[in-house]
Amino acid sequence: MKVIRRLLVLSKRGEEDIKRAVLATILLQVFSTSSFIVGMGLIFCLTDDVGKENSGMVQLIVAFFIGIAFSLIEAYIRRRQYDRTNIPAYRECQRMRLEVTERLNRIPYSFFGKRQIAEIVACLVDDCIYAEQLISNLIPVTFAYCVTVPAAFIIAFILDVRMGIASVITVVAGILIQVSSLGYQEKLVFHQLKVKHEAEEQLQEYVFGMEQIRSDSRNGIERIKIRRAIDDLKKASLKMELTSGVFTSASEVLLQMGIGLVVLTGMLIMNKGGISVRIPILFFAFALRIYIPVAELITVLPSLVYEKNASDNRIKEILAQAPLPGGDKPEFKSCDIEFEHVDFAYTDRPVLKDISFTAKTGKVTALVGESGSGKTTIANLMARLWEPGKGTIRLDGRDISTIEPEWYLNRITCVFQDVILFHDTILNNIWIGNPEATEEEVRHAATVACCDEFIDRLPEGINTVLAENGGSLSGGERQRLSIARAILKNAPVVILDEATAALDTRNEYLIHQAISNLCAGKTVIVIAHTLRNIKNADEIIVLDHGEIRERGCHSELMELDGKYAYMYELQKKSLVWEVCQAAVT
Repeated sequence: MKVIRRLLVLSKRGEEDIKRAVLATILLQVFSTSSFIVGMGLIFCLTDDVGKENSGMVQLIVAFFIGIAFSLIEAYIRRRQYDRTNIPAYRECQRMRLEVTERLNRIPYSFFGKRQIAEIVACLVDDCIYAEQLISNLIPVTFAYCVTVPAAFIIAFILDVRMGIASVITVVAGILIQVSSLGYQEKLVFHQLKVKHEAEEQLQEYVFGMEQIRSDSRNGIERIKIRRAIDDLKKASLKMELTSGVFTSASEVLLQMGIGLVVLTGMLIMNKGGISVRIPILFFAFALRIYIPVAELITVLPSLVYEKNASDNRIKEILAQAPLPGGDKPEFKSCDIEFEHVDFAYTDRPVLKDISFTAKTGKVTALVGESGSGKTTIANLMARLWEPGKGTIRLDGRDISTIEPEWYLNRITCVFQDVILFHDTILNNIWIGNPEATEEEVRHAATVACCDEFIDRLPEGINTVLAENGGSLSGGERQRLSIARAILKNAPVVILDEATAALDTRNEYLIHQAISNLCAGKTVIVIAHTLRNIKNADEIIVLDHGEIRERGCHSELMELDGKYAYMYELQKKSLVWEVCQAAVT
């Protein structure tokens, strides 16, 4: 059982539940077989008494009540067996999903950069269902049959050795055929699962990228890719199913031949006067009781291989990820964030090199630079979405890697350029910022963030349910909801990553006022491409290819006449840019 616990990532309680499920299934099989033997015994007793005066009716009444008693007992055992298999399986599956989601919430964000969303969702949905089926059905049934079938053969040999041999030959041959093919079937299962995951990723990209696909007129190209992925999945699935079906059918054919062999052996022995007619009849009926579970066992083995491989790999991979370090919950006197000789790289591509600066409490620190210079990476490191490769990041002098992640993140408010909204009401989407806030405070945050302007136009107002990721709102409206969350959270450290990038001119001034109210007296880190928005920042850090090239306030950097001054002048020129119609000759 410890091997099964390790393979399926079971809890200690789950391991104990499987033991009870196996015992309950064995008990059910044993009682069912015993009921059959008792029933056959009653039939023989009734046939013995045929012709005896007044005895047949008594035997029938006794047999009737015995049958009722056995039926009631079996119904009770089946009910108990269900309680010991299915209900614990649902509970273990729930625990598994919660544990996986909790681990996903605590591991470095770099894990998500290496995985497709479809793959992670499939782990939470499909893989946990496979594990549930293993726990509730396949494992208990397999163990039960491994116990009851050999016991049934022992009884068969006790009744008659010759017929016992006849019954066991084809069973052993059928099981050997299936077992010997499991290695090859497992390779096909791995291939089918790999192709299945690739098809899921292609479908996800197709659905999420529909807007871009249509705008770029790539519908035909993408449909070809989808068709190819689905066709590959069909071929892999057919090959796996056909291979499994061939070996399973061959094994079942041998089992069916076994029934005929038992009958033939019994008839030959009976013709020679070696046994009475009851033994062949009993063996024929008993053989059916043996071969049915053996046939189920042979059918279960490929499913066991498939669902074992489908369920445990990704679950184990996620649970094997080390959570973010840190367990301290210190009190902070200030909220200075300090970077000390920080390096960072995505896989083998360096992004930040020897970054050192301090964002002071009550000050605004702006990060500027060309795309790819490392601005957003610094924000992600501050928010502990990533962990630095080298160097140290401190909050109030404490290494953030020693601080409990949730405790630390309660002091951070992030407004990223890419806003994530949930398929829920606007009210609940803002409430995420501070679940302990009152509804009045949520509405006030929405007003301060200038959300009421578009909320009032919606049919249900603030209780309107948004489409997936806020697809029913404009980019500016989605960004204002994100700012409302930040206002509601009211954390002492504020990270603004292009927070006003998607806003129209009419609302930009109002949002700047709201952000000013939000940031008063706090540690503020602003990432901006539009340099006029950060002219009044206390310190501007200019990044170039992951390194700090310049730092200082706006006037100091303009006097330096370096990279910042060049970028600022270039943006001033871009303000007079206009679209001109090409001359037609």
